[in-house]
Amino acid sequence: LLCAFFNAFDFNKLGKADATELACGLTVLCGGRKSDKLEHAFELLDKKKKGLVSRFQMVRYLQSFLLVLLNISSCPIGSESAEDILYNQEGEKALGNMTLAKVICGASSWATEEIFKATPNDKKAVQEGTEHIDFDNFADWYTRGGYNRIAWIELLDLRKWVLAE
Repeated sequence: LLCAFFNAFDFNKLGKADATELACGLTVLCGGRKSDKLEHAFELLDKKKKGLVSRFQMVRYLQSFLLVLLNISSCPIGSESAEDILYNQEGEKALGNMTLAKVICGASSWATEEIFKATPNDKKAVQEGTEHIDFDNFADWYTRGGYNRIAWIELLDLRKWVLAE
């Protein structure tokens, strides 16, 4: 399973993964409250330690959680890839010709745009020509209905997991 996590974060298949993104994603498996995990991961991605993240960093933030969650939920039993395990209700491959990585990137990018669009301009900070938001902006968006848009975030609360026997 640890190799699967590392490989999921090795986007270029060069045997390297970004330690910060991996640490953010692995918070999924840690005990504690969902809000603490979200805030801790947010702080990890805030390189300048100003309490702000850009769109690019927000995509990485969301992507890190999705990579771990989907790799856990699609653990191969044999030699099949994660893409081969995910099927829709009709028994067809859920991803079609897309890779799991592309789906995760697309979903993270879409959610990031939703968050930034919903954040009022006077609540955003601009640094070096790039918009940034703080954790409270994200939390406000999530509380005001974002939980319906990216419901998978609820799985950061390990009490909501249904474990197979």
